[in-house]
Amino acid sequence: MNRLNTDLNGKCVVQTKGHLKPEYDGLPFMVGGGFGASPATSGRRCAGQYADGERCLIDGMTVEKIIPQAEFDAAVAAVKAGTWVSRAGIAGKVHSIENIDA
Repeated sequence: MNRLNTDLNGKCVVQTKGHLKPEYDGLPFMVGGGFGASPATSGRRCAGQYADGERCLIDGMTVEKIIPQAEFDAAVAAVKAGTWVSRAGIAGKVHSIENIDA
């Protein structure tokens, strides 16, 4: 079950405002599965990964909208370049998990 009442498997989504810290607000999430990814199940958790590479679960009821794959890819590139800007206007605070140990 999710807020959009649609199949989110393999889709790129953005959570509603206020569910993440301001520097992460609006960071796209790629849904890979979970009971919350399907409108026909009773679970709410969606598994996947944020554009910064963090893998986790999100609540399907916090999904605001589906975005095009190109927007997710652009966010990944911006995070890697250190130029991603949150909806709160905070820039450069999100780092790619790939670059943490580099």
